[in-house]
Amino acid sequence: MSDLAVPNSAQYATHQAYLERTELLHHKANNGDSNNSNSDSHMLETAASNTSLDADAGLKLLVAGPLYHSLSLSHFQHLPLAIVGVSLAGSIAFVDTASDAEALETLLQSKLSGALAAGASQPSVVRLGKGQFLVPGFVDTHIHAPQFVFTGTGYDLTLLQWLERYTFPREAAFAEARYAKASFARAVRRTLQCGTTSASYFGTIHLEASKTLADVVHAAGQRAFIGKVNMDRNAPDYYIESTADSIAATRKIVEYIQNDIASPLVTAVITPRFVPTCTAELMKGLGDLAAEFNLPIQSHLSETPSEVRWVAELHPTISTYSDVYDHYGLLTDRTIMAHAVHLSRHERDLLKTRGVGISHCASSNFCLHSGVLNLRRLMHEGHEKLGLGTDAAGGYSPSMFDAMRQAIIASKVIHIESRERAAGHALRAHQAETENGSLPTPDSANPEPPLKRIKTGMQNGTNSLEHEHEHAHQRDEIANDTTVYEPLTFSEAFYLATLGGAKVMGIDGTVGSFVPGKDFDALIVDVGVGGDDAVDQPSAPANVHVFAHDDPMSTFEKFVYLGDDRNICQVYVRGTCVSGQ
Repeated sequence: MSDLAVPNSAQYATHQAYLERTELLHHKANNGDSNNSNSDSHMLETAASNTSLDADAGLKLLVAGPLYHSLSLSHFQHLPLAIVGVSLAGSIAFVDTASDAEALETLLQSKLSGALAAGASQPSVVRLGKGQFLVPGFVDTHIHAPQFVFTGTGYDLTLLQWLERYTFPREAAFAEARYAKASFARAVRRTLQCGTTSASYFGTIHLEASKTLADVVHAAGQRAFIGKVNMDRNAPDYYIESTADSIAATRKIVEYIQNDIASPLVTAVITPRFVPTCTAELMKGLGDLAAEFNLPIQSHLSETPSEVRWVAELHPTISTYSDVYDHYGLLTDRTIMAHAVHLSRHERDLLKTRGVGISHCASSNFCLHSGVLNLRRLMHEGHEKLGLGTDAAGGYSPSMFDAMRQAIIASKVIHIESRERAAGHALRAHQAETENGSLPTPDSANPEPPLKRIKTGMQNGTNSLEHEHEHAHQRDEIANDTTVYEPLTFSEAFYLATLGGAKVMGIDGTVGSFVPGKDFDALIVDVGVGGDDAVDQPSAPANVHVFAHDDPMSTFEKFVYLGDDRNICQVYVRGTCVSGQ
């Protein structure tokens, strides 16, 4: 693994910190990874012991140098001297390691000789230079392709206001073919430049525009889910479908992607916008289509409190927002639900039971004032399919760098809130014990009786008794939770942006880490390296500054917190370079 040369005395403290951090990561992997039983942790042994798959079947590419990837949520791996062999089909043939630079070059020459001896053409060779390394491509589990045109605007509004003022008018413009093609081309090109090799796209309600998005993605070589958005109620007259037309058009886009494009990189995904814009008949029809074609499903869930209340009013006989989707066959082990901020324990358990993937869209949740998802709680409760989404244009950037950073910030907000809540409980318990000799009751943080709160909700006409009872339990759960939720680490955020996202999309057997047999979806990164005197190299990227005291782990941490598209030299999807030189 991370076998570094013995440092000089000036570097000793940093080197020791690096070893301690590496050991901590390995300790976590060996002692607390119960929620990741299907992880890629076996790669720890196979990569280090030079195991290969079909190494003689012909190679198109050899990449030699450092790599970083995640084997599970709690197991982040750095291989300082590695060679990744990519087959002619674009899959990872082997990941081999060496003990030093000389041994790495010898190994590389051996691989080249072996390829020629097998009668294959000589593969291309990429030797990573100083400050360069290899990482898996980013996986964006939730992004709106047509909204790229107004990304970065409207964040003084809340979600429902923003949809009316920005989203619906701009998406309606994609009925015009030239505008759709030009806009989608720019959006897809930008996501690739930012290192997104796999994306789950929302399109618009238009069949032809959705075909155009699929065409653009296919031509660009990106791996993607393509969804024609469905809306047959609670939408403006200029941007709405009939139920029958929506279902018929969805069938046509599925058949177009499967039969006309017919690429393993492009997948149709059933895409009801969200419950408020889809009738019961439409949701049932879409659930039936997903079952008929065995398709993934994507939508939005519990993004804002007002949205949750609206769903309760629209479906008063179904207990929760999540249960509405479930009732119509839209919660499956191929479903991706974005946001999921305001879920009750019943809903969280339901999603876990159904095997639903959750796309954490922290940037959008902040920008549109929606709330802060407690992602660590989902981890504690055993949710295995968790990833990140940019949610552009709800999020201000289509870059997964920002998605990682905003997820970390959101987790720190949750950590601070939970720490203060726990301290408040402890203080009240101490005061009660001191004054009365007894502990307070669990509901003392919410002195108003639940039944009174339920009746108040009914009098205001906001919910049925059943809905308000569920919401009362949710409020009490939060108020009485004394758990202090730890913030995300940079390595956990990176996992969520790569292998975690692949799990959410159900493609973790194909991408997300450097495991032999998976496709080579990868980024060649350059963070630049400064000299001992801290003078920047003129040719190095200006956003990440690496100094002589930085070890491999601190260098990677800087990449997560400071990196952007300037640090991405090349983007590979299935072994083919699709962006960069």
